[in-house]
Amino acid sequence: MDPSGERFSSASADLGTLVALLKTHDIFASMDEQHLQNIAEACPIEDAAAGTVLFRQGDPGSFAYLLVSGELSVDVDTPHGDVTLAVLTAPDMVGEISVFARSPRTATVRTRSAVQLLRLDRDVVRGLLIDHPDAILTIIGALGNRLQGMNGAIATLTQAAESLGNDAFQPAMLETLKAEAGRLGQFAHVFDKMAREIREKSAQREEMRMAAKVQCSFLPSGIDPGAFGDNFEIAASMTPAKDVGGDFYDYFMVGESKLGFAIGDVCGKGMPAAMFMSVSRMILKTLAREGHPPGTVITRLNDVLADDNPECMFVTLFYGCLDLETGMLSYSSAGHEDVYWLGSCGNCERVESLGPIAGVFENTDYPTRTRQIAPGDGVLLVTDGVTEALNPNGELYGHDRLKRFLETSKNASALDWIETLTAEVSRFAAEAAQSDDITCLAMIFKGSEAE
Repeated sequence: MDPSGERFSSASADLGTLVALLKTHDIFASMDEQHLQNIAEACPIEDAAAGTVLFRQGDPGSFAYLLVSGELSVDVDTPHGDVTLAVLTAPDMVGEISVFARSPRTATVRTRSAVQLLRLDRDVVRGLLIDHPDAILTIIGALGNRLQGMNGAIATLTQAAESLGNDAFQPAMLETLKAEAGRLGQFAHVFDKMAREIREKSAQREEMRMAAKVQCSFLPSGIDPGAFGDNFEIAASMTPAKDVGGDFYDYFMVGESKLGFAIGDVCGKGMPAAMFMSVSRMILKTLAREGHPPGTVITRLNDVLADDNPECMFVTLFYGCLDLETGMLSYSSAGHEDVYWLGSCGNCERVESLGPIAGVFENTDYPTRTRQIAPGDGVLLVTDGVTEALNPNGELYGHDRLKRFLETSKNASALDWIETLTAEVSRFAAEAAQSDDITCLAMIFKGSEAE
């Protein structure tokens, strides 16, 4: 497409300036002053406003532009959209391949600012070559140097890509290439930006992997209830989300005849949440095994966490302690409302939290409550990954749906409750992405044989 119309206007430029610009270009560098003056006098000067399309990819071409002032962008059309391959400034040349070969334009060129251009038509260049055949060797040499430089640049980028794949990429690999003007420098900057983003994402994936490892390492692997092994059932599971959070569950013996069990959900994702979770669990378990009432355990846990917590991280949790001889359950909770009492006759009761989240508010007292549990009764603890699971329509699984599910699941074992509930939530969510860990713990008091 030959530029014409209102997009361009004729202009003039100092002859000496044009000759100096031509001489900086590798194709014309070896020509004498007179030859360059002849070219400058024979070629028109054009002005174009910002945003002007000088020519489009695929158009036939018969001229090139030498940029006198301003900026151009060289954009390549791809199946996925336009890609800016280069940003050119004076004295860069664009479109020269079409001057020497009858080939379509390989890119779309637009003005990024008001520009002044020296237009080099094929007929002018052809006349120059007829009058000065030695110039052909100069042009061939210049194009050969470009090819050699391109090969070196491709080798550098290939090495950088291989290093990126081996996690050994260093930005200094591209420093020389980024310092070059024109297409190669622009591409090196784009590659460097891409490499940085890939490395950042790789680091994030590694952090998530380590956080998941920390999270799983703190889950209980078993319990030795001694003489009370037949007095209860307990089962738990955790299905991690893609972005690892800070869910945890735990169960352990307190003395010889009591069962401690807990569930928690730390705010945030990744390694910070995993580390905060591990500290919370360790403190809770240490205090619980000392025999303190659940309210005292959570009160002291909160004091430790809130004392030095500049990031204001917090945890919701429930801790219960069941006397395996009598069925007396003592418990307390901090901002955790996903707790359900399950009666042997099928009744289900949701338990309200007894205090605020732990780790933020200092000098908070958490009470201890007690409840007599009969053989066959149980308790289910879940995190909000269950109640806040979304289906493809954007609907929450919710507390009401969970309660209805539990009311129809009487006489199930603790393991059945866990397996059936996680399968139910999975069916509800269908293909929707899991945004949070799904953690569940079920405990059923069986009582002694004498009962």
